[in-house]
Amino acid sequence: YTYPETASDIDFIERPKIRSKIIKLLTKADKAKDQTYRYEVAMRYYLLAMSILTKAHYPDDHPLTVTTLKSLNNTHHAQSSLSNSANIVKMGIKHENASDYIKALKMYTIAYRIRRDALGPDHPSLPVLLNMLGSVQLKRGELNEAMQIYEMALKGRPDDVLKRQQEQLLEQSPSFKKPKVHPMTMSVTLRDMGLIHERSGREDEA
Repeated sequence: YTYPETASDIDFIERPKIRSKIIKLLTKADKAKDQTYRYEVAMRYYLLAMSILTKAHYPDDHPLTVTTLKSLNNTHHAQSSLSNSANIVKMGIKHENASDYIKALKMYTIAYRIRRDALGPDHPSLPVLLNMLGSVQLKRGELNEAMQIYEMALKGRPDDVLKRQQEQLLEQSPSFKKPKVHPMTMSVTLRDMGLIHERSGREDEA
């Protein structure tokens, strides 16, 4: 983090130790939010940082205050979206178990779009939801549609937008690594893709 050392309130004097403590909390919060996707943990760090900012009488327009509050709001939105979509997924599972595949597809699709839009295109739960969509299409006998969905799951997000985002990140940070699909998720995807090849009479590709 790099923030200006001064605020608009001329009576405010920033203490280096407090500033350092806040920045450490924000770093931990960002790591929990962006690297391990533990939004509740991140919110606790942000709330603790806000408490310190308030007790230290940081002005409302100070960069640290503005950044912390914005990050807290964004993380709260992410956690709410994750929880809401989880409830929708549960509804989809009930429909799938009842062999109502059309309704299951609808629920999984809604949950996927919520997470993609709120959590970002690289969130690790997206390939899982794609696997669930592919599984329903497989049960419906829609082999081509299922295969296309599984291919998306393997690639994470196979479109030009992701490619451009990754190129930009590589330019900004040479250490950036492209997101990978979790091995367990990938194993499910590959297994079902093999089933599709078998049903399509392409055993040599299974």
